[in-house]
Amino acid sequence: MHAATLDQRIEAEKKAYRTLKDSQPKDLYERIVVNRLRSDPELWRQWDEAKQQNPVPLASDPLSGDAIALLQEELQYVHEMLALGNTALFLDVYPLHRFFMVRGQQELERCLADRNSLKNEVLWPIADKVEFGMYRTEVSETFKAIEAGDIAASVELMAAHERLNILQPAMYDVTHFALLMQGTQAGDVVSVVTGLFTGISEQIQLTLASQCKAPGNQQVTFGRNPLANLADKDQRMAFVLRAATQFNLLLKDPATRSQLEQSIKEISVGGGVK
Repeated sequence: MHAATLDQRIEAEKKAYRTLKDSQPKDLYERIVVNRLRSDPELWRQWDEAKQQNPVPLASDPLSGDAIALLQEELQYVHEMLALGNTALFLDVYPLHRFFMVRGQQELERCLADRNSLKNEVLWPIADKVEFGMYRTEVSETFKAIEAGDIAASVELMAAHERLNILQPAMYDVTHFALLMQGTQAGDVVSVVTGLFTGISEQIQLTLASQCKAPGNQQVTFGRNPLANLADKDQRMAFVLRAATQFNLLLKDPATRSQLEQSIKEISVGGGVK
């Protein structure tokens, strides 16, 4: 399930839960002993409907307490960290590509060393972990490779910059987040074996399309090993480079190139993701 959809369903259940809880007697005895039929049955129906839509259950009941499941909090934390990482990547990488497109590689190379001087003038949400605009050889070599027509090398170099210089210190070196990433694959196995939380845990993959569920040749999986660790930079780089190779093959195939182009257009206008 897409993270944004999951957030919406969690929030919908929380809202229905709060509404129902607020309708209950405040006295502890009344909350526990009084028959539920004395409450508004429509509010109970609305909460039950919201629960059915939300695959992550609440650990509480309006009659007995207000504690929200730790699982929900952890899912929200992961979602926020992923959003933070994606935002930082965009803020770092997009201006570089735009500058290269407008001004060319030679002028970009001359200006890279001065980029750090803008650190106090730009929006940079990970400043406590990564200093903005530090000169990185991977960035310089990326655009030299593009200029030389070696696209495969440029992809590998930029991937290394993104994954190792930005995301590793910003996300994967954060102990709490790293521990959750280490358990992701194992959690997928538990979900399959036990049937618990079905619909939440899925194998880690990149989807090379505008859909969350794409054809088999448009998705690349991290691996089925339950001990795989997304926080490990070497495992993650191998995963990203497999995805880049697959994307390159799809671009060269006339049968799939038009599909990829359409997906990119849909994403560019805020659509397509489902």
